[in-house]
Amino acid sequence: MVQFVIFTAYLCKKFILQMKMKILINQRVKAENSEKKAGKVKKQFMKSFDLKDECAKNFGATETETIQKNGTILKNQTSRENFFIKRINFMKKFIAIFFLFSMAIAASAQDVIFMKNGDEIKGKVTEITETSVRFKKLSNENGPVYSEWKSKVSKIRYENGDEDVFDEPAKPAETKLQTPPAGTARKAETSVVNVKKFYVDAGLSLFFMSNHSFGGGSIGISYYLNDKHLLSFDFSGGEGDSKDIGNFSYTITERNGATTTTTTHYDGIITRDVSLSNVLLSYHYLTGVYNSKTRWRFGAGAGSRTISARDEYSPSSVQGVQIEGIPKDRHKKSKSSPAVAASVGLTWNFAQRWFADFNYRAIVSSVSTVDEEKYGGFTSNLRLLVGFRF
Repeated sequence: MVQFVIFTAYLCKKFILQMKMKILINQRVKAENSEKKAGKVKKQFMKSFDLKDECAKNFGATETETIQKNGTILKNQTSRENFFIKRINFMKKFIAIFFLFSMAIAASAQDVIFMKNGDEIKGKVTEITETSVRFKKLSNENGPVYSEWKSKVSKIRYENGDEDVFDEPAKPAETKLQTPPAGTARKAETSVVNVKKFYVDAGLSLFFMSNHSFGGGSIGISYYLNDKHLLSFDFSGGEGDSKDIGNFSYTITERNGATTTTTTHYDGIITRDVSLSNVLLSYHYLTGVYNSKTRWRFGAGAGSRTISARDEYSPSSVQGVQIEGIPKDRHKKSKSSPAVAASVGLTWNFAQRWFADFNYRAIVSSVSTVDEEKYGGFTSNLRLLVGFRF
């Protein structure tokens, strides 16, 4: 814009110089023509009259007329010169006004960055990020892009008059929500600002190991440290696949009066049922704000994992009589080990206090051996939960 104003002023100055040269040339040509015309008139009058007095008289009259005519010519020339002079003065005033107006436009056609230390930076703002303000300087609009920390900027005034203010404190209630009716404005503000500290959740939980899988449930309670950080304590577990691990024989004794009959059976089946349970204390970081429709969360925790194996003997009784000889020490065996976990999940707030959560959790623990069967190492855990805040 500044270059345009300078170029325009140069053209106007050149035009004024050309007009002055034209006026001077016209004045000189007209003066020469006037002198030639006066000489011709004098010669004509001298040839036309022979008598001296009459010539002098007529010549005097003619000279007077000539003087009057020359005066008229000079008057006309003066009028034209005054016209051109007035035109030049008008052009000077016009150029001055245009130059000032152009400079005012050039001064206003820019962005002004007001720093918190009182400095002002004039230029063209190109981008505003979460941490910085990027701009080009007014003196070099085709030059490099400069950057200032957003925390150091007080406000930005754009060339169209709009302003962005950065040093005003954030208002928690002014979130991008639909404007509630007049009667419910305070209630809506309270629900946005008042973060519920506790919530409980429960749902389905699936576990996958390299050679085993378990299905069950999960229940937990969580506490919000603030809008983005929370602690959770949960218990989850499930039953694994049942499998036959062997047979056993059992004896049935029947008494019929004085007769006693003992029968040995070999169709007993030993079935092993394995279950898994986890107890974890975790920390979670949440994206977005408290009342967002959806929020991602990332967590890490530690706790313990327990593998339990239980042997079932079938049948265990015949006609209501307990079968003797079933080993009591093999009914149930458990082994616990420390575990660490990392999780990622997506929370959907479908009501003011109700939410649904789907998350994946990777659990790592030492390998547990139960009756020569190995469990653990790395476990994948998928959970689908429904929760309530209170």
